[in-house]
Amino acid sequence: TQLRIYSSEGPETTIIDGEESRRGIECSSDETNGTIFEGFTITRGTFAGSTGGGLYCNNASPVFINCTFENNTAGTNGGGAHCTNGAPTFTTCRFISNTASRGAGVNTFRSAVTFNDCSFVGNQASAWGGGIYSYGTSSSGTALLLSVCTFEDNTSIAGAGIYSNDANHVVSDCIILHNIANDAGGGMFNNNSSNPIITNCSFRLNEALTDTGGGIRSVNGSNPGIGDSYFCSNYHNGGNIG
Repeated sequence: TQLRIYSSEGPETTIIDGEESRRGIECSSDETNGTIFEGFTITRGTFAGSTGGGLYCNNASPVFINCTFENNTAGTNGGGAHCTNGAPTFTTCRFISNTASRGAGVNTFRSAVTFNDCSFVGNQASAWGGGIYSYGTSSSGTALLLSVCTFEDNTSIAGAGIYSNDANHVVSDCIILHNIANDAGGGMFNNNSSNPIITNCSFRLNEALTDTGGGIRSVNGSNPGIGDSYFCSNYHNGGNIG
């Protein structure tokens, strides 16, 4: 069964507005990848109580194409989107200026989420994961598949670009640029046996203001595999390169 909900005018003119009083979209009825949302802006979605301001995706695997998640808010997890126990796909989507405690752009919980050609810009987490916060790995063995994505100007206490907690990722051909962590891991923070595979990525001008790991910080048994990647002018703890 396939359901395609699309905009003929595109995200510039077709807007789902939560009016700062409700979520933008909820998928919690076992939607499969036959459920497709294309060409929308989801904005001002709010869920102050807990998770998923712009999008709440629970036990579902829908597809989002050319969608913008902007200025959405969640009380704890996933200002732009929260995904739990599913495998949704995002292609050419943008997560801009969303806010939450964890995962201001996107929060994932025991899911396998794919992002192709997506951008995470200016998202602000009061705790961890300005761009993405991911906890737990799905049964497939991978929590995130990130390809040709950009993380820029995101902020948080730790893991301003990407924060991984007991989660394995595949990150390829991505740009992680000028993300700022107040504590550690400006570009990426890996915690509790998170073992991402990173290839052909660029980490530039990321900062960890008071601790270490301007580009990447890995702790508690985390062991990233890094190949063919570029690290330049990442700073930690008052200007040291790291």
